Amino acid sequence: FFVQGGVELDEFRDFDSRVSGGAGFAYKFIDSDATFLSARVGVGFAREFGGTDDDNNPELIAGLELSHKLTDRQTFTLTAEFYPDLDDFRHYRSVVRPAWEFRLDTKANLSLRLGFEHRYETPSSRDTASCL
Repeated sequence: FFVQGGVELDEFRDFDSRVSGGAGFAYKFIDSDATFLSARVGVGFAREFGGTDDDNNPELIAGLELSHKLTDRQTFTLTAEFYPDLDDFRHYRSVVRPAWEFRLDTKANLSLRLGFEHRYETPSSRDTASCL
Protein backbone atom coordinates (compact mmCIF):
# COMPACT_ATOMS: atom_id res chain seq x y z
CA PHE A 1 0.00 0.00 0.00
CA PHE A 2 1.24 3.54 -0.71
CA VAL A 3 0.11 7.10 -0.05
CA GLN A 4 1.63 10.12 -1.77
CA GLY A 5 1.14 13.85 -1.94
CA GLY A 6 2.81 16.89 -3.39
CA VAL A 7 2.73 20.62 -3.91
CA GLU A 8 4.05 22.40 -7.01
CA LEU A 9 4.74 26.11 -7.27
CA ASP A 10 5.37 27.35 -10.81
CA GLU A 11 5.37 30.99 -11.86
CA PHE A 12 5.69 30.07 -15.55
CA ARG A 13 2.46 28.05 -15.76
CA ASP A 14 -1.22 28.97 -15.99
CA PHE A 15 -1.59 28.27 -12.26
CA ASP A 16 0.19 29.54 -9.16
CA SER A 17 0.24 26.22 -7.33
CA ARG A 18 -0.95 22.61 -7.67
CA VAL A 19 -1.75 20.23 -4.84
CA SER A 20 -1.96 16.52 -5.62
CA GLY A 21 -2.38 13.32 -3.67
CA GLY A 22 -3.44 9.75 -3.95
CA ALA A 23 -3.20 6.21 -2.71
CA GLY A 24 -3.03 2.72 -4.12
CA PHE A 25 -1.19 -0.57 -4.17
CA ALA A 26 2.49 -1.30 -4.82
CA TYR A 27 4.19 -4.56 -5.76
CA LYS A 28 7.88 -5.47 -5.47
CA PHE A 29 9.02 -7.49 -8.47
CA ILE A 30 12.70 -7.68 -7.45
CA ASP A 31 14.17 -6.97 -4.02
CA SER A 32 17.74 -8.27 -3.89
CA ASP A 33 21.01 -6.84 -2.62
CA ALA A 34 21.85 -5.47 -6.09
CA THR A 35 18.47 -4.68 -7.67
CA PHE A 36 15.15 -3.27 -6.54
CA LEU A 37 12.15 -3.00 -8.89
CA SER A 38 8.63 -2.07 -7.87
CA ALA A 39 5.48 -0.77 -9.54
CA ARG A 40 2.47 1.01 -8.12
CA VAL A 41 -1.06 1.77 -9.28
CA GLY A 42 -3.68 3.90 -7.59
CA VAL A 43 -6.08 6.82 -7.85
CA GLY A 44 -5.71 10.40 -6.76
CA PHE A 45 -6.53 14.00 -7.52
CA ALA A 46 -4.85 17.22 -8.60
CA ARG A 47 -6.12 20.70 -7.88
CA GLU A 48 -4.69 23.91 -9.29
CA PHE A 49 -4.94 27.28 -7.55
CA GLY A 50 -4.68 30.70 -9.15
CA GLY A 51 -5.38 29.53 -12.69
CA THR A 52 -8.25 28.90 -15.07
CA ASP A 53 -9.09 25.44 -13.63
CA ASP A 54 -9.67 25.47 -9.88
CA ASP A 55 -11.54 22.13 -9.79
CA ASN A 56 -10.49 18.83 -8.23
CA ASN A 57 -9.37 16.65 -11.14
CA PRO A 58 -9.37 12.87 -10.55
CA GLU A 59 -6.38 11.03 -11.97
CA LEU A 60 -4.88 7.58 -12.18
CA ILE A 61 -1.43 7.02 -10.66
CA ALA A 62 1.01 4.60 -12.27
CA GLY A 63 4.61 4.44 -11.13
CA LEU A 64 7.81 2.47 -11.52
CA GLU A 65 10.89 2.52 -9.30
CA LEU A 66 14.21 0.89 -10.20
CA SER A 67 17.49 0.87 -8.30
CA HIS A 68 20.52 -1.15 -9.40
CA LYS A 69 23.85 -1.33 -7.61
CA LEU A 70 26.53 -1.21 -10.33
CA THR A 71 29.51 -1.57 -7.96
CA ASP A 72 30.05 -1.25 -4.21
CA ARG A 73 30.17 2.54 -4.67
CA GLN A 74 27.89 3.21 -7.66
CA THR A 75 24.11 2.93 -7.94
CA PHE A 76 21.73 3.84 -10.77
CA THR A 77 18.16 4.83 -9.85
CA LEU A 78 15.12 5.59 -12.00
CA THR A 79 11.68 6.71 -10.92
CA ALA A 80 8.87 7.22 -13.44
CA GLU A 81 5.34 8.39 -12.66
CA PHE A 82 2.38 8.71 -15.03
CA TYR A 83 -0.83 10.58 -14.13
CA PRO A 84 -3.62 10.34 -16.74
CA ASP A 85 -6.69 12.49 -16.10
CA LEU A 86 -9.67 10.20 -15.43
CA ASP A 87 -12.07 12.67 -17.06
CA ASP A 88 -10.03 12.85 -20.28
CA PHE A 89 -7.34 10.19 -20.91
CA ARG A 90 -5.80 12.37 -23.65
CA HIS A 91 -4.62 14.71 -20.89
CA TYR A 92 -1.84 13.42 -18.65
CA ARG A 93 1.29 14.45 -16.87
CA SER A 94 4.46 12.49 -16.27
CA VAL A 95 7.61 12.80 -14.18
CA VAL A 96 10.83 10.87 -14.86
CA ARG A 97 13.85 11.03 -12.51
CA PRO A 98 17.03 9.13 -13.47
CA ALA A 99 20.09 9.49 -11.23
CA TRP A 100 23.57 8.11 -10.65
CA GLU A 101 24.85 7.92 -7.09
CA PHE A 102 28.51 7.57 -6.16
CA ARG A 103 29.44 6.78 -2.54
CA LEU A 104 32.37 9.02 -1.59
CA ASP A 105 32.91 7.85 1.99
CA THR A 106 31.35 4.69 3.39
CA LYS A 107 32.20 5.46 7.04
CA ALA A 108 30.57 8.90 6.95
CA ASN A 109 27.82 7.67 4.58
CA LEU A 110 28.64 10.54 2.18
CA SER A 111 27.43 10.27 -1.43
CA LEU A 112 27.34 12.37 -4.58
CA ARG A 113 24.11 12.10 -6.54
CA LEU A 114 23.78 13.39 -10.11
CA GLY A 115 20.45 13.32 -11.87
CA PHE A 116 17.70 15.31 -13.45
CA GLU A 117 13.93 15.51 -13.45
CA HIS A 118 11.86 15.66 -16.62
CA ARG A 119 8.27 16.87 -16.26
CA TYR A 120 5.74 16.77 -19.08
CA GLU A 121 2.09 17.71 -19.25
CA THR A 122 -0.18 17.57 -22.27
CA PRO A 123 -2.31 20.63 -22.89
CA SER A 124 -5.85 19.85 -21.77
CA SER A 125 -9.08 20.96 -23.39
CA ARG A 126 -9.44 23.30 -20.39
CA ASP A 127 -6.10 24.97 -21.26
CA THR A 128 -6.98 25.19 -24.95
CA ALA A 129 -10.36 26.77 -24.24
CA SER A 130 -8.74 29.43 -22.06
CA CYS A 131 -6.32 30.35 -24.87
CA LEU A 132 -9.03 30.92 -27.50
